[in-house]
Amino acid sequence: MTRWTTLPAGQPTPPPCVFPDQICPVLEEMALQVEKTTSGREYKVKDMSQADFGRLEIELAEVEMPGLMSCRAEFGPSQPFKGTRISDSLHMTIQTAVLIETFTVLGAEVRWCSCNIFSTQDHAAAAAIARDSAAVFAWKGEALQEYWWCTERFLDWGPEGGPDLIVDDGGDATLLIHEGVKAEEEFEKTGKLPDPSSTDNAEFQIVLGLIRDGLKLPTRPAGRLFESRPPACFQTGKRLTPAPF
Repeated sequence: MTRWTTLPAGQPTPPPCVFPDQICPVLEEMALQVEKTTSGREYKVKDMSQADFGRLEIELAEVEMPGLMSCRAEFGPSQPFKGTRISDSLHMTIQTAVLIETFTVLGAEVRWCSCNIFSTQDHAAAAAIARDSAAVFAWKGEALQEYWWCTERFLDWGPEGGPDLIVDDGGDATLLIHEGVKAEEEFEKTGKLPDPSSTDNAEFQIVLGLIRDGLKLPTRPAGRLFESRPPACFQTGKRLTPAPF
């Protein structure tokens, strides 16, 4: 069986990945495609040439979002989020770019992915990267495997560990964290890796395969992405930790 054989009609078919011993070449190839700003911040967007257009629209949106702009003016000097790692899974639009830059003005470090494969405004994503505001992984029309790759990337803070807080619209990031923790605990106890063939759900096969491949990578030991188990801001249900409010 290969990982992608049950993807819905119309989805592109990547090269096969044989279970359980081969890391999927698609994920390996995509990891090589992560780009970096001059400051070293990771990102993956569609078209950086749209950044100037995106910046013009962000400046227009700021006028229509006085609440966030007031937060910047009032709390920016005190940096209440200084040192806080925030991972956001929200729509990547002009308006959410204003939110991204509000978080950073307040001192946070931000990693961002889109919660919807169709809603991303590519000029907004490009503008946020051009300003070096956040690590953004989003483009319009992502395939399912690309979507989950982006979701994994926005949780990966490298040697620092995981995020301190996630903002999760739709619950997919929360799902990935819960399944990741469950898989890591099982792996530590028994050495057993997640088996994508254990489900008939095409999208969940991708999730399990992504977690499994991460556990197999020697440069990314178990626990790196999910050890902090941050509370989600909303879209709550079963939680590893209590909600912060």
